[in-house]
Amino acid sequence: MVKFMVKLMIMKEKIKIELKPIEFEGIIIKPSRGVYKCPFNCANPSYPTPKWKTEKGFIRHLESCYNRPSIIAKQKEEKTQMLDDFEKIKHEYLPTIKYKIGDNIWWVRRIVVKDTHEWRFNRFVRVRYEPILKFEAQKSIISSVDFEEPFGNVTLDNIERLVLFNNSIRLSDIMSKDDAIRVAKEKTLADEKWRDECSSYR
Repeated sequence: MVKFMVKLMIMKEKIKIELKPIEFEGIIIKPSRGVYKCPFNCANPSYPTPKWKTEKGFIRHLESCYNRPSIIAKQKEEKTQMLDDFEKIKHEYLPTIKYKIGDNIWWVRRIVVKDTHEWRFNRFVRVRYEPILKFEAQKSIISSVDFEEPFGNVTLDNIERLVLFNNSIRLSDIMSKDDAIRVAKEKTLADEKWRDECSSYR
């Protein structure tokens, strides 16, 4: 048993000695204590840091690592190009919006009357399963017209979903006064019905 343990220790030492520094995308990665660790911080901090005991397996990981410098540089380049295209489309689309600064608009505002959690002394306690909501028809004067930052490719056909009036009102939220009053009542009643149904299931 002792001889077997000695042989095993010798084999481990040989494996540690055989590992060599690897150059990848201009970075020299040296093994530490007989294993390789990814230098690009791609590991989930909630779990132990992955280790590779062979050069082949570690290189395979490096080639597929989503945090390697070439991938990060490519993503930055693509995002810069996307934002440049977005700016061009935005300036082209702005004159076509029928609502201008100073216009009066009607929309439905969502109000949380009572939330699911409340502060009690120094604790945030859950006091109900569903929040109690109220919807009101709201009249606003447009003071700013802006756009949300896009997450993908933007065209003239889908840019309207990114339009924001007064930093919170979407283009699809705007409606006539009568429609806003009707929709607010319908949504308030629907919320009451939903809470009643949920309580009956419990």
